[in-house]
Amino acid sequence: MKKIGKIFFAVTVMLIALNVVNKAEAAETEPLISVKLSNYLGNKSSITIQPSEIYRIKGTNLILSAKKDYEVKVTSSDIAIYKGTEKLGEFPSFEVTPSTYDATLSIQGRKYLGDVAFTNESQKYVRPINTLPIEDYLKGVVPEESLKNWTSLNTFKAQAVAARSYALKHLNDSNLTDTQSRQVYGGKQELSITPLTDQAVEETFGEAVTYNGRVVETLFSSSNGGIIESNSNYWTNSAPLPYFQVKNDPYDPQMPWKKVVNKQQIDLSTKDLAAPATWWSQTNEKELKMADNIKNKMKANGLDTKDIKITDITKIDFYDRASGQRVTKGDLSVRYIKKNDVDKEGKILIHDWDLTGESAKTVKDLIEGSSMLNLYVTSIDEDDTSFTIHGKGFGHGVGMSQQGSNVMANQGLDYKEILAFYYPGTALTEYYSTKAERSYKTAPYAAALNSINETDTKITGKAEANTLVYVKFNSTSSAIAARGKADSNGNFSVSIPKQAAGTKIYVILKNDVNYSSYSSTVVKAIAAPKNPAVNELKETDTAVKGTTEANALVYVKFGSTSGQIEARGKADAKGNFTVAIPAQAAGTKVYVIAKNAVKYSKYTGVTVKTYSAPAAPVIDPVTEYDTVLTGKAEANTAVYVKLDSSKNSIAFRGKTNAKGSFSISIAKQNAGKKIYVIVKNAVKYSPYTSTTVKAQSAPKAPSMSAVTANSTAISGTAVPGSLVYVKAGSSSAAILARGNTNASGVYNVTIPTQSAGTKIYVVIKADGIYSPYAWSLVK
Repeated sequence: MKKIGKIFFAVTVMLIALNVVNKAEAAETEPLISVKLSNYLGNKSSITIQPSEIYRIKGTNLILSAKKDYEVKVTSSDIAIYKGTEKLGEFPSFEVTPSTYDATLSIQGRKYLGDVAFTNESQKYVRPINTLPIEDYLKGVVPEESLKNWTSLNTFKAQAVAARSYALKHLNDSNLTDTQSRQVYGGKQELSITPLTDQAVEETFGEAVTYNGRVVETLFSSSNGGIIESNSNYWTNSAPLPYFQVKNDPYDPQMPWKKVVNKQQIDLSTKDLAAPATWWSQTNEKELKMADNIKNKMKANGLDTKDIKITDITKIDFYDRASGQRVTKGDLSVRYIKKNDVDKEGKILIHDWDLTGESAKTVKDLIEGSSMLNLYVTSIDEDDTSFTIHGKGFGHGVGMSQQGSNVMANQGLDYKEILAFYYPGTALTEYYSTKAERSYKTAPYAAALNSINETDTKITGKAEANTLVYVKFNSTSSAIAARGKADSNGNFSVSIPKQAAGTKIYVILKNDVNYSSYSSTVVKAIAAPKNPAVNELKETDTAVKGTTEANALVYVKFGSTSGQIEARGKADAKGNFTVAIPAQAAGTKVYVIAKNAVKYSKYTGVTVKTYSAPAAPVIDPVTEYDTVLTGKAEANTAVYVKLDSSKNSIAFRGKTNAKGSFSISIAKQNAGKKIYVIVKNAVKYSPYTSTTVKAQSAPKAPSMSAVTANSTAISGTAVPGSLVYVKAGSSSAAILARGNTNASGVYNVTIPTQSAGTKIYVVIKADGIYSPYAWSLVK
C-alpha cells in the first residue's frame, strides 16, 4: 500500500477476484500472519541477527543466547547459522522461537516479535519470514503507513481497521511482504511506534470492513487528488465493486505535483557526427534511467537497440480520461541515433520513434515516473527546453485517502464515519474476539550438552540463562549426582566424577516456573593414540623425531620393546615430538610408543642407518690468475684444498652452503699446478677430486677505427672490461692515452691530433694479460 511521504510510486498490487470469506468463517480467535521481510532488509546473502532473550531453533537442541550476534548465510541450496566462525548448523530452512513472547529478534538492527523462519531465496538471498499474531503485526503497520505529525486517534483507528481488513484478505498469501506492494510493516521499532498507534490497534481489536459478510480488500493510498478512483478504472481487468466508487473527496488536500522532462537529452550541436568514435563512449543522456526505460521498450517493440542513444524527447501527451479523471492513454515520441548508422557522407543519421495510443501507465513508467505520483494528470506545459506534467494526489486513489482520513478526523469525525465514507455500503464487523495465546513464561528448553569422554570431570553445555542444572547417571529415576547453574549467557559447567565409557548421563533444567525435559549423552571411550610416525635415524643423530596424537607422552627403547625406557618426551599441540637420545650404532633397532590420558599406542620401530660418505666434489676450472676456487659438493660439508699431492697438508679450507656450492679464496697458482679437493660431512670423507691449473691465454688484439690528422679520439672493440692503451710512432713509445672498454667491449679514447703518416698503436690488458698490438697509419 502507499506509505505517506515516500517519493516514489510503485504499486504492483493487482485487484483480483475477491476470495470468499463467509461470516460463518470469521475466526473466534485472533489469527497468526506470516510476512516476508524484504522492504528494509533488501536482498542479502548474509545477515546478522541478535535475540534479546534465549531463542531456540525449532526441531533441534540448538539455543541462541541472549544479546549475542549470529550470522545467517546462504549456502548453495541451504541456510547456515554461525556464531563467530563456528557453524552451528545448516538446514534447508530453519525457524527460531523465543523463550518468552515479549522477546524480540533483531535482524540487521530492526526488531521483530514472534517466530522467524529463515529460507534460501533463489540460491542467492536470506529471506526471513516473521510469524506473529495479527494484532501485533498491525502495531508494526499503522505507524509505517502514517505520518509522525498526525495527532488524531481516529486517523490511526481508521488506518488500523483498513490495515487489518487488508491483512485478513491476504492472510493465506504465500507472498505477503512488508513492502508498499502490500502494506509496509516495520516490526517492533520503538522509534516508529507511538502510544496513539498502539491504542488505535487495541481499541479496534478484531474489527474489519465487510460487505455482505465478506472481508473487503480495503485498498488505500496517500492522496486521491480530490477524486476517489474506482477499482475497475485503475485495474481495467477487474470487475467494478460497489464500495470502490468514483466520487469527489472534499477532505483530500489534493497534493499537487509536477514532473519535468528535459527535451534535449544529448546536444548534438557540439558533436562531430562524422566521427562518433571520438565522443560516443563519453556521452550519455541527461536522464539515464528514462533513456534506458525507453530503449527497453523499443527493443520489446522489435527495434535493434544495440549502440543507440536517445537525443531528444519530442512529444509527451496523456489523454482519454476515465470517470475518475485519471488518464488512460499516452503518447511518447523521441529522436535517437545509432553509432554505425550513417549517411553517404559518413554522418550519423537521426531517427524518430513514436509510441501512440499506449496505456498511460506504460508511458508514465517510461519517463521514470517516481516523481509523477499518479495518473491524475491535470495539464502538460511545453516550452523550448522541457515538458512539465502537472497532477494531483499520490498513489492509485482507490479506497481510503490517508491524507483525507486525517482531515476528517481533525474535523471531528470518528473512524467509523471515515471508513463509511471511503468504503460506502460496507459494514464494520467484529471478525474475531479472542486474543491469540502469548506465552510469556515457559518451562526451559532441554539443555544442549557437549560431548563427554571417560576422562572428563565436568559436564558442559547450553541452557536457558540462570536455570538450575541437575545431573543423573544411567537413569532419569536415579538420584541427583551433581548440580550447578547456568550463567547469564546460558553456559554451564558441572563437576562430576569420571565415568566409564558407555555410561548414560541425563541433565534436566529448572527455572522459576517448571522443569525442562531431559537431555542425555553417552560417555565416549578414549581411543588409543595413533601409532607414532618416526623420522629416519642415522648413526650420528642425537634425537628421535616424528608425529603422533597431540600432547601424547612419548617413550623410546633401544634393541627390544621389552627393554627399559631409555628416553621420554611429549608431543606438542600439533602432535610433533623431538626426544633427545645418545647417538646409536648403525643397525640398532629403536622403538617408540605414545600414551594419551588413558591408553598406549602400538610400537613403531626404526633401524639406525649408516651415515654415508659424501660424493667426490665437482671443481670448476682454475687458471693461473684465479684467486677463488669454486665448485659443488654435498650441502653443509667442510671443504679442504691441498696443493701438488693429496698427501700434503691442507692449504685452504671452506664450507658448502645449503645448496652444496662452495667458494674458497686461494693464492694464484702457476699453470700446471695440481690442486686436490676433498669434503667431509659429520662423519666421513669423500674421495679426492683433482684439477690442473691452466695457463691464461692472451686476449685478441683490439679493432681500431680509421684515424685522420683531424681525429681527436680513437675507437674500436675489444674484450669487455679491459684496459686500453694508445701509443704513437712505436709500440715501445710512451703511452699517449688510455681508457676502458665498456660492458659491450666498446672503447672510445681521446687523443691529441697526430700528423699524417704517424703510426698509432693500440693494446689492451685483460685479467693481467696484454693482447698483441693493433696499429694504423694516420691519414
